[in-house]
Amino acid sequence: MAKVLIVDDSPTVTTVFTQLFQAEGHEVLTAGDGLLALNLARKERPDLLILDLMLPKMNGFEVCQMLKGDERFRATKVLMLTGRTDEESRDLSKQTGADEYCTKDADPSQVMEAAKRLLEGRVVR
Repeated sequence: MAKVLIVDDSPTVTTVFTQLFQAEGHEVLTAGDGLLALNLARKERPDLLILDLMLPKMNGFEVCQMLKGDERFRATKVLMLTGRTDEESRDLSKQTGADEYCTKDADPSQVMEAAKRLLEGRVVR
């Protein structure tokens, strides 16, 4: 299965999605801030990042842009998972290289379906 890095400063969100991805048989790594996420991604080379936008030390836009700007990580899938529902955040996520955008008010099953599409290569932007 895939290696998934969940990046969120909310322990609740991290726990919920860790359990869901592990139940699907995926290896799960977690980070609570953007800088740790960037360093962990570079070291562990995950297949998918579940990335919050509003993070301590470095926001999700910056993490995504830095990873996707590196040739080694262009194929790494990024799913932004955020409480921000505005079009500006959605557009900026696409500009920085995110493959999918979900809001935290979505049902977790919808987020998991989006992650599954990304891991299977069926990106819907």
